[in-house]
Amino acid sequence: MIGDNAGHYVIVSFSLEIDSSTIAVEPLLTPQQVADYPLYDLEGVTLLEDRLYAIGSLALHGKNPDRDRWERHQFVQMDLTESNGVLQADNLTHISQRWPDFRNWLISKSGYPWTGEETRGRAEADGINVEALSANSSGNLILGFRGPLLPDGSVLALELSPPAASDLETILVKKHAVAQVTAANIPQGAPKTLRGMVEIPEQPGEYYVLLGPKGYEKELVVLARWNSNTGKLTKATPLPEGIVAEGVVPIANNKILIVDDLQEAILIATEN
Repeated sequence: MIGDNAGHYVIVSFSLEIDSSTIAVEPLLTPQQVADYPLYDLEGVTLLEDRLYAIGSLALHGKNPDRDRWERHQFVQMDLTESNGVLQADNLTHISQRWPDFRNWLISKSGYPWTGEETRGRAEADGINVEALSANSSGNLILGFRGPLLPDGSVLALELSPPAASDLETILVKKHAVAQVTAANIPQGAPKTLRGMVEIPEQPGEYYVLLGPKGYEKELVVLARWNSNTGKLTKATPLPEGIVAEGVVPIANNKILIVDDLQEAILIATEN
């Protein structure tokens, strides 16, 4: 995902099969789809079978109330098809037609007990701020939060059952907690919140997660495994200094693709 000068985000596709240090990308949405669904502040995309889901931060802007736009609060879905070797998106809609502003559903209808401070708070402070999205083997979707933190310092993730049709309601299935990093090789308390997550193929309940600072602190980002059944982290590994990782995807041959938000680059790591 890349943003232009207007803050509008673009979903793109690309191939890793080309032997080049520069990756050519193709916009997934047509100009008409972009006009109909102006997606701002996208934070996560995930694929469930042939359906792609994309979600904004659902947050109030960190500093500027004039940028508290409903376009930041969208949760959309689309069917991926291929035509002449090019991916395209069909049937683009909000995940629920009743809630184009999905933040409103999250606060008023999800059933999660948000506090007033959390619903009024801004991004990178104590407010609601989605930063990650993953489909799982149960056919559900997990939202990973950059904020707010849970009272014990763990990180919030909410598992949702997507509606079978867009005129139906989303259902909150379960609240998850992602434990804080305690590995000896990680500075105490450095990575605090979720920056990315994805379920590992053929390992139900096991995820790769990216954990980083809550705000704009220049602290390291950690790649780890998270078990959604126990809440525990394993294999916590610091990423190179200066990497602002905000996307993670498992690829072939036990490798992991990591998206660097700051340098518009990707990294390829290997799990040992």
